[in-house]
Amino acid sequence: MNAPTEAEIEAALTRAEQDTGEIHHRVRYAELLRQSGRIEESAEVYRVAARAYAVQEDWLRAFALARALLHLDPTDTETQRFVTSMYASESRSSASSSTTDSRDMSQVTGVVDGPLPVALPGKSRNPLPISRLSEITEMNAVSDMEHGDLEDISHHLRSVIVERGEAILREGERSSGMFFILRGEVNVSVVDDTGKLAFIGSLDQGAYFGEFSILGAPLRRALVEAQTRTELLDIDDELFDLFTERSRLFSERIRVEHERRMIENIISRSRFLRRLPTESRERLILEMTPRECAPRELIVREGDPTDRIYILARGNVDVYRRDDTGERTELGCLQPGQLIRGVEIVEGQPYARYARSVEASTVYWFSRDLLMELATDTPDREGELNQFFASTESAPSATEAEVVGSQTQETETSEGP
Repeated sequence: MNAPTEAEIEAALTRAEQDTGEIHHRVRYAELLRQSGRIEESAEVYRVAARAYAVQEDWLRAFALARALLHLDPTDTETQRFVTSMYASESRSSASSSTTDSRDMSQVTGVVDGPLPVALPGKSRNPLPISRLSEITEMNAVSDMEHGDLEDISHHLRSVIVERGEAILREGERSSGMFFILRGEVNVSVVDDTGKLAFIGSLDQGAYFGEFSILGAPLRRALVEAQTRTELLDIDDELFDLFTERSRLFSERIRVEHERRMIENIISRSRFLRRLPTESRERLILEMTPRECAPRELIVREGDPTDRIYILARGNVDVYRRDDTGERTELGCLQPGQLIRGVEIVEGQPYARYARSVEASTVYWFSRDLLMELATDTPDREGELNQFFASTESAPSATEAEVVGSQTQETETSEGP
């Protein structure tokens, strides 16, 4: 994809300024700025457009543009708070409405017209020469595959070159296929519970990533960037099926590793858990147990013992409490990677809240005793645990939250507020 010309950018700016009521013109202008590498300017225009949709109470598009903005600036805490409030608001309105189906807001970008940046735009896929097939059989995931079987499907193999610093996958974008690393190295990061980008680790030649999409995740779960000039083997759904047919171990190895990576992804999103010593994190990974929850299943009830700690891996979970009259107070809506919090857990007191799945969800649990044991390695054990389990007793509604800054009116200039 060629970068847009200055004339195209100026034309988009003119249209956005002339027809301010049509916010999609401003979105188009932001997208052209992004494609031309003017990231800071693009982010400012996205902010204006997202705020304009919020003022119009077009929450789905406001949410989609906020996610797009986080792709450009993952450390933007104001936008991160807006996205969190949108999850909570949409969950509450869905649960209370008899005419609205409950929806996982993590999938909203799939049904909204707002354009989200796509990784590897316009990158050409080149056929992999037969002379290089041995590079694939050397990979652990397909090491049992016969060379003849690989030759049979060789016409499906395509590679793509990514330059150093380029994003390959972005957290929150629509999923599409996975990749093997033929040459080079990539870095993997996630946005943690403080709204900051957290580095997970690096992968190099022979490794793979992106399998979450093949195994059912609607959106990407991490940011993957090229650490060096990198060549990737592009594996779409059809090619994944072919590998599965020709390699007895391929699918099994992918799924076993996927289970571990899902837990690591969850742990990495918690600043506290991520900072545990390597040995402690490994033990936590081994001890975490999955639990599948049906829609509207009660996971935690007020008065339950806090002997188990739950972290959401997939889906949507409402957290709330009831007073003596039965009045319900919303405490928030969990996103994947977040846990059911409460300082009562630190004190060993019964849960003082309820947690109920909004849709089919997966949670992982581990014992409170294990966490207390592992936490002995932290310098400020009590302070760290209190912060880890600190609960926001009320979540802001979408109408109270702003996308960025303190203004709630759309600014007429392209520079934003």
